[in-house]
Amino acid sequence: MRSDFWILQTFNGLTYGALLFLLASGLSLIFGVMRVVNMAHGSYFLLGGYIGLTVALRTKSFAMALVAGTVAIALVGIAMERLFLRRLRGQELGQVLMTVGFSLIFQDLALLIWGGDPYNLPVPAALSGALRLGGITFPIYRIFIMGVAVWSSAWAPPLPLSAAWWARVFSACIPGRIPKSCPMPSSW
Repeated sequence: MRSDFWILQTFNGLTYGALLFLLASGLSLIFGVMRVVNMAHGSYFLLGGYIGLTVALRTKSFAMALVAGTVAIALVGIAMERLFLRRLRGQELGQVLMTVGFSLIFQDLALLIWGGDPYNLPVPAALSGALRLGGITFPIYRIFIMGVAVWSSAWAPPLPLSAAWWARVFSACIPGRIPKSCPMPSSW
């Protein structure tokens, strides 16, 4: 086999790894800061993706699809935390059992609404095209995905100036409990 085949396959593997990193970093953030074991995390992405797909197919706007999917799943996550997970604070086994159950519900709901057939969504115009290096073509969209993963691992955590800012954000979700890893006064 030619070396360009292996280079392209390595690039595809790195892109897939970048997607998995983005999924896992969200799960790690929720567990690490809020101490919630949410096994339905991947199902949130599933529902958000299908909601975004529906909006994109109806409006032809990728940006609107991103916003709609994000807002819809944020509302689902807030509702799950307020209505179900809050009652199981500190009970990891209960959290796992409940979120696995919700994961199954979300998957069946997606199958019921969108069916089991795969969908293709065209790449946004700004991310279409390819970069050609040394006879090998790399899709711009996949380079963008890798860039987002690198950015989120290197630059996103220090963006909001201090750990105290993050602690205020997450302590709003946890009444009466401020994450111990965040250096901030307990009066907040």
